Amino acid sequence: MLMKIVLIRHFKVGFKWKRFYTSADYELDCGGYNSSPVIKSKVSISSKDRLITSTMSRALETSRHIFEREPDLSDSNLCEVPIRPFADTSIPLPKLVWDVIGRLQWRFGINKQPESYQQSRKRVKTFVEALMKQGDNVVIVCHGWIIKLLIRELKAHGFRGPSPVFIRNAVPYEYTR
Repeated sequence: MLMKIVLIRHFKVGFKWKRFYTSADYELDCGGYNSSPVIKSKVSISSKDRLITSTMSRALETSRHIFEREPDLSDSNLCEVPIRPFADTSIPLPKLVWDVIGRLQWRFGINKQPESYQQSRKRVKTFVEALMKQGDNVVIVCHGWIIKLLIRELKAHGFRGPSPVFIRNAVPYEYTR
């Protein structure tokens, strides 16, 4: 039996980042981004398949707008990989520096980040294994880094589909097995 999983990244978030941040300001604006509404756009995706989202508001808002219904399940395993300032400093640094070094710390398991790459992979693996047991076709609305991890895990389980370098907002990526 064919199993289909469609991955969709949430709509763009209506948040204006600054160019430079101290560590405290960066952490504050990361929280602001996480609680900001999405910028809704007209998207034509139709599906009666099981709908699963992360528990974060931007994924929930996106799925409700696109599919005009509540998700069948909201799962915290699909929440975005959290990021914190890589250092405590009052020296303003470019946002790109905060983003890149924070993600490098995540990737290499440096304990300044609340979760390591291995922990992120483990929660995604747990989620995919549960999906595989159920065997349902599903649409998943979540976040860029999580989608990257989902794609890797789906391909490890024999799914076929695209391997995009950049995960675009509100674009469906289909994987079948």
